[in-house]
Amino acid sequence: FVIQTDGEVLLSPQTEDLVSGNYLDHLRKDSDLSGEEIDRLCGEWKNGGSGVVRCRIGGTVYYVSYQPVGYEDCVLLGIVPEAVASSSLMKLQRATVDVLVKLFLLAAAVLLAWLILRIRKLFQKSALELKYRELMFDTLSTSVDDIIMMLDQESWRMDYISPNIERL
Repeated sequence: FVIQTDGEVLLSPQTEDLVSGNYLDHLRKDSDLSGEEIDRLCGEWKNGGSGVVRCRIGGTVYYVSYQPVGYEDCVLLGIVPEAVASSSLMKLQRATVDVLVKLFLLAAAVLLAWLILRIRKLFQKSALELKYRELMFDTLSTSVDDIIMMLDQESWRMDYISPNIERL
């Protein structure tokens, strides 16, 4: 709609005359806006303000946006049902959440793979150190003529006997 600041409709996109000659009268009659809110809206139109008002007209919630045209106190009104505006916003919000979830899962997978590789490397290093110690102990025990015996502390059973026992 193109209206004057007093609410008089100059240009309407509707072929049927659903809105009377004055848009403010239409808002007073059919919307849930109070008289005070409508007066404030009319004051903003007269002062050249722009903005958006949310109101219910005939059981449907609408966003009414207004912008001064800059020609003889005319105001451009855009009226969009909330369901239309909200559906686009919900699609954008859903896409944003999807992207963030995928990024989080990717970061978690990379972190998990890094941790698994790090732990595997630590285990390999400790296993290599243990093999090295065993090899040194075996070398030491075979090069010495002494017999080395290891006993369990609780049962006093023999856990280890050096291979030198066979030589002796």
